[in-house]
Amino acid sequence: MISEKLNKQKFSNFLELGLVVLGLDFIFALVAGLFVNWFLVFGVFALVLLVYVFYFYPTLGLYVFTLLFPFWGLSLQVGSINLPYIDLVGASLFLALIVHWLMSFILKKRDEKVDKQVVLLQEFPGLTYAMLFWLVSAMAMTSNSEFVLALKYLVRPIMFFYLIYVLLPINLIKSKKVFVKVLYFIFAGGIITSILGLLSVVLTEGSLYARRAVPYAFGNWNLLGGNHNAVAEVLVVAVPVGIILYFLQKNLKYQGWILVMTMLMMFVLLLTFSRSGWLALFFEFLIIFWVLYRKKFSVYNLLIIGLLAILIIFLFYLVIWHNVTMVQGSTSSRWLMSQISWYYFLENPIIGNGLNTFSELVGSTFVYNVEFGDPLDSHGLVQKLSTESGILGLLTYLGLLGFFVRFYIERFKRIKDYDSRFVVLLLIVIVFGALFFQFFSTSYYLAKLWLPIGLAYAGIKLYS
Repeated sequence: MISEKLNKQKFSNFLELGLVVLGLDFIFALVAGLFVNWFLVFGVFALVLLVYVFYFYPTLGLYVFTLLFPFWGLSLQVGSINLPYIDLVGASLFLALIVHWLMSFILKKRDEKVDKQVVLLQEFPGLTYAMLFWLVSAMAMTSNSEFVLALKYLVRPIMFFYLIYVLLPINLIKSKKVFVKVLYFIFAGGIITSILGLLSVVLTEGSLYARRAVPYAFGNWNLLGGNHNAVAEVLVVAVPVGIILYFLQKNLKYQGWILVMTMLMMFVLLLTFSRSGWLALFFEFLIIFWVLYRKKFSVYNLLIIGLLAILIIFLFYLVIWHNVTMVQGSTSSRWLMSQISWYYFLENPIIGNGLNTFSELVGSTFVYNVEFGDPLDSHGLVQKLSTESGILGLLTYLGLLGFFVRFYIERFKRIKDYDSRFVVLLLIVIVFGALFFQFFSTSYYLAKLWLPIGLAYAGIKLYS
């Protein structure tokens, strides 16, 4: 009864204050629209409303944020601005938490009682490592020719990925109930991704490789953005999430549906013919096998199994991918980009050649232009970081990752309960799979890597 009364009072306050905020927001929009671009005014109007809603219902914001995890093709595009909705929601939610913090600070100054249920930004795990990476990135800016663009890149995505993708789930997920719901939203995104990938297989004509799973576009509207790797990146995370949900679900009927959907996601992941995706999935199951069964096999047996697995992958590569012209071109392109990366790393090995300059450096390489045309960003975090921010940038970035990995493993070792141990193992698998993928992909600063890291941290704290 008390809980219901508090919820009704909260909703009443939300509506009453909401009318005032909406009115002021509308007046601001009318006045500002006379002087600046209407699209900009609309953006500010929407941002204020989102911050207001998430101030009262931050968990709702977290659910929307995680549901948008796969959909990088959904973005607000105004002129040169291209803002994915996941970033818009994340930034709004972060601002709402800042407002919460300011309100609690003001109340404490007035010696007034602060509501214990107020969500605050209280935890900043790995902040020291993140700040070191930011400092090195700022030093790398001295090599940039355009300071303003470099500063923009420093703020977003370099500072953005930690503040939004990592801190939000860590500070908002405080119960197993909320955590499991978040997993279901990730799982739902994986199902939608699988369906979009499957549509491209069914509705495309041509050879088996031509019919592989790529993001199905509705006209010019591509929900996922990118190519087949955009499907694989999401499913590498969603498949282990499905295994966790299957394990946690006690209803046999729902368990069955979760199992069917997880198998569908694995099937579509294989249909992407993404080498990175296949290797990441294999790596994930290898970790599970190693942890669960290493005591049942001798080191010699495990070594034989590992060598056989590598041999099978190598033979499969020769049969499926090696003779495909598109794959040969992709392999050659990546190899040449790695050579270019190494050359420019040697030019500036300490702090690199400047933020977001990799594509520019590749584009200035005559051989690449002749062979492959327009330059691409680095397909691998090692090449990207070592070229743009040098050995210091690479080490500080890996130091931040290492902080989280060390936390996961230390917590895992302490757990004795089998159920909790299995859930935590799968969370570690999710992070390792997403990280492994980024050694061959371009999402080193995006939610596809860092949101699983934040979710895993929050989940492991709850289950350990």
